[in-house]
Amino acid sequence: MKTKYIHIGLPKNLSTTLQRDFFDQHPEIYHLGVGVGSNVDYINSVIGAACENHFQYSKKFTYRKAKEGIHQAFQNEFGLFQQNPEKKACGISLELLSFTFTPDQIEIEEKAQRVFEAFGKDTKIILIVRQQKNLIESLYKEAIKIGYYGTFQDYLEYIYYKRDNNFIFDFQYHYLYELYSNLFGKDNMEVLCIEDYRTSEGKLRYREDTCLLTEKLCQVLNITPLNLNLDHYNKPLSLSALEKMRNLNKEFVHGIGNQAYSTGTNFHRLKDHFRGDLGISIEDDVLYRDARMKNRNIEKAEADYEKVREIEFSYPNYIERFLKELFETSNRRLEQQLGRALPSSYFEF
Repeated sequence: MKTKYIHIGLPKNLSTTLQRDFFDQHPEIYHLGVGVGSNVDYINSVIGAACENHFQYSKKFTYRKAKEGIHQAFQNEFGLFQQNPEKKACGISLELLSFTFTPDQIEIEEKAQRVFEAFGKDTKIILIVRQQKNLIESLYKEAIKIGYYGTFQDYLEYIYYKRDNNFIFDFQYHYLYELYSNLFGKDNMEVLCIEDYRTSEGKLRYREDTCLLTEKLCQVLNITPLNLNLDHYNKPLSLSALEKMRNLNKEFVHGIGNQAYSTGTNFHRLKDHFRGDLGISIEDDVLYRDARMKNRNIEKAEADYEKVREIEFSYPNYIERFLKELFETSNRRLEQQLGRALPSSYFEF
């Protein structure tokens, strides 16, 4: 039996590790991306442009022009997958299908519809969730690493006051479940709680030599369980180093710190779109300018941060009440949808 899959995230749940060391390395998986040979590459440039641009950013007018070519590219790969007797699972891993990180992205409803049209109903959806307060704090740390220079208070106020066009409602997991199950069917939904597979220190859980997370994913995809070497690709900075980098980001602006009328976030990931869809012969110096600035800021932040205070994660009461009510209600509904209990931490804020 052959299986198509879409791993939709959520973020900060070992996505890069799974992309590089599970989906791309398991011999029975025909992985289309991201993570084919690097952190940013796909099986081909058309699918790369589809995932990094058209499924995330393209307005409907642009998407309609590209849609036929995108669908043909996926069908070609699905055909090769069906003809290969050694491959039992085929799909993509793209955590930004589960939430709208920046306001220039399209809504998750449109993202889900576009991947549904490319893959079809008979596709497994893998959603790995995380207790929302921990996710919010971890995403703030990641935002600093990709250019954000606001304080945690600034970040919380953005979540609270700009709630109608940021990511906070996307972290209502019951709605993500409804959205994707309405398209792909409840039988194709697989929702995993990362807390069941990772310790509070961030280490993967094992039973003897068996990684519980990859064992579960092999079961979901109907492939042979294997003990693969899982590396850690997005290592965290200390809270002091993050605070130093936050201040460096003000001086050396890049990524998410760019103004609205700029090249924006993750510019280098759009390489296939620029060179393929638009026919722009963009130089690497331009393409990777922000990525190199990010890496320089990380190096500076790690070099000397001992005298820098740590970032503090404190919540004003009015924001804490808003988030607590939002997530407790959603998590109760998710329990009903799944027919099982979530970890107790999902009701502690």
